[in-house]
Amino acid sequence: MADVFVSGAGKKPLAVELLAAQNATEVSVSSEGIEVIDNGNGSSTVPLKHADGSLQIVTVIESSNAPTEYAVDVELPLGVVLTPTDDGALLATDSNGALVLGVAPAWAYDADGVSVPTRYVVQDTKIVQIVDHASGNFSYPVSADPWLGVRLFDPMTVNRQGTFNGRNVYSGRLTPWGVTMGLSAQGHAIMAGAGWEEFASQWSAVRSSTSLYQQYQCHAAYGRAIIGAGFHWDLEASRPANGNWPNVLAHRCNW
Repeated sequence: MADVFVSGAGKKPLAVELLAAQNATEVSVSSEGIEVIDNGNGSSTVPLKHADGSLQIVTVIESSNAPTEYAVDVELPLGVVLTPTDDGALLATDSNGALVLGVAPAWAYDADGVSVPTRYVVQDTKIVQIVDHASGNFSYPVSADPWLGVRLFDPMTVNRQGTFNGRNVYSGRLTPWGVTMGLSAQGHAIMAGAGWEEFASQWSAVRSSTSLYQQYQCHAAYGRAIIGAGFHWDLEASRPANGNWPNVLAHRCNW
């Protein structure tokens, strides 16, 4: 099968080989333009490319006779390795700790919405999702859905709801991968570093502002879990710098 790609944040796209579909017997295209690959073994692969550059690889398992392992191979730069996180996601970072690729935690559900046991196994650049659909009395089809991404925010906008106190508001909306990142200790580090770089590289005014940096780091550190921040992170240029910004319970990232 031809490679599909995951891209974002101005980085070189990474080729993803659909190993589970290498013996495909038929490829069809739906009326919506979605490619459906019949793997010839009781399963299908449906690669979905999203506007933010992320890649969703849906595996549809039709019966108990279908395989339990579904693999992709990612073309990672030299020296970059995939590492599991505490919550079951996968991270690929370079020697400087910069995010190269993230894979959301594995999940699978049967036709009735019942969770099916699943996990990843990493073999160099190969990601194998094991779906234990034969381990219980599950209803078919079973769907499994690895999500590979790079961008943490998309879209990024200025004054999405107008200015604040007469000055710009810089906003980024968390992508599905960005939401996933906030769930682990490793993810918080990625949000603090790679996420800030997405904001700072988008607008020079953001990079040069101490207050905007503090507001961003407040969201990255405390975000949804502590202050209930939504999917949009808004940084207001009119707010002054605050040396006590970690005192989040007093200001909830708005001082």
